[in-house]
Amino acid sequence: MITLHVQNMLRMRKLQFLLLLSSSLLTAGFLHAQTDEPHPTVFLTPQDTIFLSLRGGEKVFPHTIRAGQSLYAIAKFYGISLKRLYDYNPGFRNRNYQVGEQVFIPIPNRAIIRYWRPGMMRSEYAPVCYVVRKGDTVFGIAKRMFQMPIDTIMRRNALYDYNIEVGQPIHIGWMSIGGIPDSLHHRHRGPLWDKSYEMEQQFNQLALNKAVHFERGPAYWPRQRGAGEDSGLYALHNKAPKGSIISIYDPMSKREVYVKVLGRIPKTYDPSTLVVVSPAVVKMFGALDNKFVVEVRYLR
Repeated sequence: MITLHVQNMLRMRKLQFLLLLSSSLLTAGFLHAQTDEPHPTVFLTPQDTIFLSLRGGEKVFPHTIRAGQSLYAIAKFYGISLKRLYDYNPGFRNRNYQVGEQVFIPIPNRAIIRYWRPGMMRSEYAPVCYVVRKGDTVFGIAKRMFQMPIDTIMRRNALYDYNIEVGQPIHIGWMSIGGIPDSLHHRHRGPLWDKSYEMEQQFNQLALNKAVHFERGPAYWPRQRGAGEDSGLYALHNKAPKGSIISIYDPMSKREVYVKVLGRIPKTYDPSTLVVVSPAVVKMFGALDNKFVVEVRYLR
């Protein structure tokens, strides 16, 4: 009887163990599935690698669109406006996007952590690599592109000489999987750019509750006596409310300036004139002609 009792206890413990093991495997499988298919709000994971390339002189990387992610949410995560995302991905402007497609995102140097610091956790950062292209050198990558010592790049990538190949990934540093603050995209270029950046923040906040209208056409600036470069960020526009902020984008310089609308365009100007800008705006664009084509966004 004792032997039979012991055998029954052993069978019961074995069954409990098998049930526990089965439950653990199911849980592990579920967690693995979650890891393979991140939640739509997860844009980067520590398992991702950010492979940078150059486009128009700026560093970009292809973000793969996951199920449930919108272009607006992607742009916000990486600290850029939806308009700027479209500037880098014009093919997405007038069509629907698909899950699995790639959208190029600009990455500022200030978002890249070049040196591992005490207290940083691997689970909170994704590695950043630069993909070598034709004509690149170790010196150019280290000094000109990322402002890093050459020996740091060579040591981090186990390079024993200066020979690198096209397509070779070079480990540069790390980036937070929490996203990029928009302030890291803002470069301090003087008081006028700082003012434009402040107005951009106001514009984006108001755009949450107002319709954004888009126009493309000629901008004009008056070369007249007394119109100095310190005339401020102002414009005349026929549709945007007086006192409101508008965005003016110059496709030639690829620069965007936010200005305040002072009033309507006088009838003495050419009827085709979309916006009249101050000399300060012209200086920021680097425009030379009295007329140049711009894209304007305004709120109503």
